[in-house]
Amino acid sequence: VYDKSFNLKATGNYKLFVKNSNYFLSLVFSDKVCFYNISNSSHAFLWGAIPTYLGFLWTNEGLTTTNARDVSPVVMTAFDLDTNNVYYFNVDSTEFPYGILN
Repeated sequence: VYDKSFNLKATGNYKLFVKNSNYFLSLVFSDKVCFYNISNSSHAFLWGAIPTYLGFLWTNEGLTTTNARDVSPVVMTAFDLDTNNVYYFNVDSTEFPYGILN
């Protein structure tokens, strides 16, 4: 996790998964686990940005989804399953720190 100046604030792990036809993201930090329903995110985020930048293909019951058409804008909508807060993230490659996903 980075602040607005791209200073590292915390490290952890993530997991993307499908359950009951919904798309989820979990973030695991040393002291906290966060679960988000990201099903309402833009098509470009789910099927373009995630497969392209993370090398990840959504699978559901053994079926791999490979639809990676690019559509703008790229927006992640994350619904926090614990607090019911909704967070919106716009993906802009010019704002992403280079080499962070090595």
